[in-house]
Amino acid sequence: NFSRVKAGDGVDGQEDKQDPSGDLSGWRDGELESEMAVLEQTVADGYVLSLARCNVGMLLCCKAVYKGLGMTGVRRGLSLLSLMATAGVTPNQRTYDLLLDGCVGAASQGSAVGLQHAETIVDHMCAVGVRPSLVVVNQLIKAMLKGDAIQPNAAFDRTLELVRKLHAAKVPLDVYSYNSLVSSCALQERRGVQLALGVLELMRVNEVEPDIVTYNALINTCAKSAGHAGAPAVEQAERVLWLIRSHPKLTPSVISYNAVMHACARAACAKGEDSMAWLDEMLRVKERMVADGIPADVRSYSTMLHGMSKVMAKCATPRRDAPLVARLLASGLQLVGHMEAEGLKPNTITYNAVLEMYAKSAAVGLPRLEPAHAHERRGPPVDWYGEALAVVSKMEERGLRLNEASYSALVEAASSTPGTGFDRGTEALKRMMRDGLQPGPVAYNLVLGAARRDGTPRAVEAALHIFLSSDARARSKHTYTSMMAALSCVGRWKEALLLLDSARRGGVYPDRVMYSVCMEAVEHDGEAVKAIHARMLAEGIVDDAHTLFQRYGRMRSSAASPAPGTAP
Repeated sequence: NFSRVKAGDGVDGQEDKQDPSGDLSGWRDGELESEMAVLEQTVADGYVLSLARCNVGMLLCCKAVYKGLGMTGVRRGLSLLSLMATAGVTPNQRTYDLLLDGCVGAASQGSAVGLQHAETIVDHMCAVGVRPSLVVVNQLIKAMLKGDAIQPNAAFDRTLELVRKLHAAKVPLDVYSYNSLVSSCALQERRGVQLALGVLELMRVNEVEPDIVTYNALINTCAKSAGHAGAPAVEQAERVLWLIRSHPKLTPSVISYNAVMHACARAACAKGEDSMAWLDEMLRVKERMVADGIPADVRSYSTMLHGMSKVMAKCATPRRDAPLVARLLASGLQLVGHMEAEGLKPNTITYNAVLEMYAKSAAVGLPRLEPAHAHERRGPPVDWYGEALAVVSKMEERGLRLNEASYSALVEAASSTPGTGFDRGTEALKRMMRDGLQPGPVAYNLVLGAARRDGTPRAVEAALHIFLSSDARARSKHTYTSMMAALSCVGRWKEALLLLDSARRGGVYPDRVMYSVCMEAVEHDGEAVKAIHARMLAEGIVDDAHTLFQRYGRMRSSAASPAPGTAP
């Protein structure tokens, strides 16, 4: 019974006209249509239809898909399958493989229905005892895993169910089939490692020997999970690396070690983990790799520098975090020196990490530290924006294009400059736009924050112009809050209050911080504070200690204070 994929119909009630590839029924492939007409006339005249001739027609249907006809070619293949059933011709493996290949081709052109047809065809083949070829099955597995980028979990579950069906039907799979599944586990968020280990167990049951690609994909999945799982994910990655090193037929590659270093770098940023301990472990993995005779490549250094820069990005308190930032910066610059000494050319990721390090050094006001005794001797102040511009010049000399991350770091380094932060930040922002890149919320937040720190009417007016001329999509809650705080610091509290309603009209719903900034702006007017606080509560936003003090504590302090010009 093949009625579920009869020509022109969808699968399980879904019509083809809803398919993303569109209705291309008006398109025609001359060779295909001519062959289909001959086959239909042959059946109509009562002549015997040969399987070989039908397979030629199915090949033309498959070719039509890859010519760009998409589901139109698949529908013609389904029509041919119905015609074969009418003529009493039994399809063979070649017939079904060509139709499956067409479905995969339609899926690559954006057709979700094509994959649904493919699943139904595989079910039918298993039911009638025809095994699909391994090449087509591997193509289908890859297509199914890529088929739903919005919901990768659902795509993985569907593909794993297909693999289980093929195993139950005694359809042999090879290591490439399973490698696609293990690689996809990196996209499975918190359940990725568990699913990857489950696929390895499935390989063991089916007596398929994992290869170096399998284990590298597993380590990569552990690395992706280390950002939230922390130590357990890194420990699992190192166990897999040990397994590769002890395997008689496998040798770890630079990809293996890079993935373990990536796991350490992500664990260093995980909540509750000892950042420096994991960064030290990352460096030990690099030393172990070199000791095993595997030289580090550009990706190795980029991974280590990127991990250090992300740990630095967590630093927020200048006095407390300056020593940590200094240590990481010294280690990062030392890695860059090793990289250049080994003749490796830094890429955009490498330079971006250095830019982020300079930006954070500027944010915490890090002075230049003498290399001999960095923890004791503090050198003169550093123009970190100038240092960042020097890195940008190197990138341009080597033909590397700056991306949004590059400019965000440059804007942060510029806007953190004491005294001239707003002017420099504006200069970096304009440079970004001249380079054809649209600044995002982060870049705008940095410049608006610099205007608030500048505190002059000129800077705030210029910041308001930047804010109003920005793309509405680049205005986040933080952007509105930064602009409101800047306006409040120069007494323009009425305009700050207007931004509260402007945010709502722009689809940005105010939060507690935004209301707190508004209450800060009108702290001189107790009734206004009371009204804003009541509006915040009416929208379901609960108080914290700061807003409670703004509403009650500060008002009592104001009431207890004597009026200006009177004796205490």
